Amino acid sequence: VPALHVDHMHADAVIAIGAITVLLVPPAQAAYPGRDGKIAYVITSPDGASHDIWTVNPDGSGNRRITSNGKSWHPRLSPDGKLIAFERNKDIYIMTPTGTLVRRVTTTGRAHQPTWSPNGKRIAFVNVLANGHGDIFTVEIATGRVRTLVQSPETEEYPEASPDGRFVAFVRKSDLYLVEVESARVVR
Repeated sequence: VPALHVDHMHADAVIAIGAITVLLVPPAQAAYPGRDGKIAYVITSPDGASHDIWTVNPDGSGNRRITSNGKSWHPRLSPDGKLIAFERNKDIYIMTPTGTLVRRVTTTGRAHQPTWSPNGKRIAFVNVLANGHGDIFTVEIATGRVRTLVQSPETEEYPEASPDGRFVAFVRKSDLYLVEVESARVVR
């Protein structure tokens, strides 16, 4: 086995650069946004017919099933980690990370793919219309007021709020678009 030669001066520079890189990378908000660091995820039954939400600590401990109806998926932790938005029976619901205080926030019967605004006051989601294509809507958590952000003959999907909350990014025909939340003006 050949000996490993380490140039300590070069290794220190690489380690320092690596440390700087790590410091410049933002935290993974989708994975660890909560104060308790919980990760929310879905386990699907082997036949694909049942979907339930589970939470786990970042170290793998504390694995816990928090829904049991078999129809819950697309969990998204709120920015403060106090709530989880999720899809159930084609509507958007919210609940605590322990699975309690479950509340339905949409009644369209066609809502999918929830995503929180950075301030936690709104959820953007895809609403699949009778013609089969999806448009982007928002719902205010406090009032339940639903607002259309994007309505077009095409399918919009995968909404994601910008860090400042001014825009919602979405995909249409494999292209990325932005919609300004206040004006509902779409930009590419």
